[in-house]
Amino acid sequence: MSAGSDENYTAEQAALAQRALTDELGQPPARFAQQQFLGMLGDELLALRRQGAADERIADLLSSNTGTRITPSAIASAITEAEQFRQGRDGS
Repeated sequence: MSAGSDENYTAEQAALAQRALTDELGQPPARFAQQQFLGMLGDELLALRRQGAADERIADLLSSNTGTRITPSAIASAITEAEQFRQGRDGS
């Protein structure tokens, strides 16, 4: 496979590859502050909000899948930041 390959990868594949590389290097997994973590999920948070998901539902979903406490207010803040980022990126 060449560097210019048209191959596409899923986020899960990227996470698995990063884990394999950090394991090989003997490094611990990267850790992110909650704001950074939620920022990485900005597009998905926006999409869920647009589909009508309440911040409480999104917070519960993330909390149960990460084993951490994520509040609805943290979700609201992350969505606001994602909207502002998208507006700046799109030139709106």
